[in-house]
Order: sequence, then structure tokens, then C-alpha cells
Amino acid sequence: MENVINETAEHEAHEVERVWRERTLTEEELFHGTDEAGRTGWFLRLSVTGLYPRRIGPYNSREEALDVLDAVAAEFVMDTLTEILNGLEDGQVCSQEGVPLLAATASVK
Repeated sequence: MENVINETAEHEAHEVERVWRERTLTEEELFHGTDEAGRTGWFLRLSVTGLYPRRIGPYNSREEALDVLDAVAAEFVMDTLTEILNGLEDGQVCSQEGVPLLAATASVK
């Protein structure tokens, strides 16, 4: 019989980051630049159908801008999408566009 060593690994607990982005951002959506007031840093451009795009920033780093985007997506976008889904009537659907459909088949042994 094999000897089994029972050890407990020591590690620091850390919060798991949740990322809500479904695709890579373009250079028009996340960019480093200077705005009309002379502020330099990282900016986000948010677009919602029917509204003018919003430029948000500047942020000190790309990572800080992405953290804000993830927070907005988690708090507002996902809640809104859930409400829309809950309000759909018979025959109405909510589909993701531009995403290839996954196909799976069961393997028989």
C-alpha cells in the first residue's frame, strides 16, 4: 500500500474576480488618450441602442477602466437583461448576436 501524506497548504484567501465581458474590446471602446479638457488617461466608450455613446474617464490604468466596466455590467446590464428576459411573452426571445452556436452530441459507449 502507498504512503499517503496529509498536509494542509497555507494560502491567503482572496476574492474571486468576476469578469462580465463577453468579447474583446476594440480600440474605440477602450483607449488611452486626451479629452477636450486636456485630461489624459484610459477611457471607456459605452454604447446603448437608441442613445448617444458615452465616454467615461480618464482612469489611471487600463485595469482600472476594465474594473469599472465589469462593475457597470454586473450591476446594471445583467440586472436589466434579467428583467427583460422575465418580461418576455410567449413567442418572444432574447438572442445573442454574433455568437456561433455550440452543438454537442451525446457519445454512446
